[in-house]
Amino acid sequence: MKGNGLKYGLIAAVLVVWGLIVYKLFFKTTSPATVDPVITYEETEAATHLPDTLILVANYRDPFLGKAPKKKTVTQPVNGSANRKNNTKKQVVAKQETPWPKIKYGGMVKNQNSEKVVALVQINGTDRLMTEGEVYAKVLVKTIGKDEVVVKFGKEEKRVGK
Repeated sequence: MKGNGLKYGLIAAVLVVWGLIVYKLFFKTTSPATVDPVITYEETEAATHLPDTLILVANYRDPFLGKAPKKKTVTQPVNGSANRKNNTKKQVVAKQETPWPKIKYGGMVKNQNSEKVVALVQINGTDRLMTEGEVYAKVLVKTIGKDEVVVKFGKEEKRVGK
């Protein structure tokens, strides 16, 4: 019975801890110094009638599709008359160009027998083996070189090196 002294000591410690918890919950009175003061706020007329100045601009690219939103044409009535068809004018908003995808050139592989050249191109994180004239994600591979590849996206061309 070597562990009896330790067992009784632990039981006494548990009783003391629970006794303190019960004492603090039920028997301890709060003194006036520990009472939380009640804070009241008075609203002024100027604070309640402020105009909303928040403007939400949502012209960022879609995180799931990777495309920026396209702007549409807006038809507005002229001279306040909305009933006549010929009194409307179109306000043309310029289309926002789609940004270039992220392109990395990994290198080229050349078949010794057929002289076919294949380039390892990474477009937006997707690795592709592409030949000259092949299109993926609207990116056209025009020429493949040892140290660089010439790609075309839309109407622009770029040289992408290793």
